[in-house]
Amino acid sequence: MSRLLLYNPENDLALASNALSYTPTMAAKAMRQSGVLLPLWWSEADDEVIVPTDLIPQAESMCQKWNLLGKPVSVTTADCAMPWGWSRSTKRELQSLGIKNLPTDEQVQTIRNLSHRRTSIELLEMLGTDENMLPKEHHNIDDALCAIDNMGDTVLKMPWSGSGRGVFHSNHISRTMLEKTVQDVINRQGSIILEHELRKKRDFATLYYSDGKSVTYRGLSLFITDNHGHYQGNHLMPQPLLTENLGVDITELAERVAKHLTSIIAPHYQGWLGVDMMLYYDHNGNTAIWPCIEINLRLTMGVLALYCAKHINTTGKLLVTKQPVSTECINLSPASSPIHYVIIIDK
Repeated sequence: MSRLLLYNPENDLALASNALSYTPTMAAKAMRQSGVLLPLWWSEADDEVIVPTDLIPQAESMCQKWNLLGKPVSVTTADCAMPWGWSRSTKRELQSLGIKNLPTDEQVQTIRNLSHRRTSIELLEMLGTDENMLPKEHHNIDDALCAIDNMGDTVLKMPWSGSGRGVFHSNHISRTMLEKTVQDVINRQGSIILEHELRKKRDFATLYYSDGKSVTYRGLSLFITDNHGHYQGNHLMPQPLLTENLGVDITELAERVAKHLTSIIAPHYQGWLGVDMMLYYDHNGNTAIWPCIEINLRLTMGVLALYCAKHINTTGKLLVTKQPVSTECINLSPASSPIHYVIIIDK
């Protein structure tokens, strides 16, 4: 059975909206346009990727050079689909392309429910996280503001968001803006998640695959973020080197997470997912692991990095940039793209 692969990076926003026909922001449209060729990197034999007709020669050349298995096409004949992420809007788009074998509306709604940050809280509870440190969900504005006053430095999170967006820090904004943010988030998404601010040392993620029966750990993802926690890129290297670079072996933790995700997620979802984690300094100044910042129930840039590292078979970085692309880079985007996904190989 052939699959249509689709890069729809606006899916986190579409989940939050829950609209049947979501209109992406200009920035999200630019990301999608620039990443139209990316699914070829995680494609398998018989997979199809829809590519503008004028880009098919470039796509075919890229597949041949890097031994990518998928087929760039202008019109799909696939039976089913594996998008970057699932939402009501994504399902409608795939239906318009003629894909017949799609999740039911109920299954898509379940995926949305599991994408809510309360699933992260459930996972933390199952991992035995200290009750006093667990994130809390608040539906009432006054209760949320009272909790923030008691917690001190607090991280405020929208229930549906991703890639570092939808996250606010109480010590970075004025009281007026804090109150407005809490009110806006609760009004728009029904609740807000509050967490204790941790002294971050490093961001990273663990990658998993659900086959519908069990969730298995597939690898480590070391990503690069800016000062605001927004994604900038990924380190590309074999898994043992990623572990060495992180400085902590998280295999045992990752296997425990996979076991719990099997009970929470596997019966309701098939595909890739990522769990963002953090190295932080505890109250004694020692390095500790925070085992779940958020769960991304979709493909991630870490998964793309995993496949890129396999295909290029050398170390480097996968970056997302608006800067001019050097001829020394491996450009994964069309030349005229407003944003470029590029691989810079270490010298």
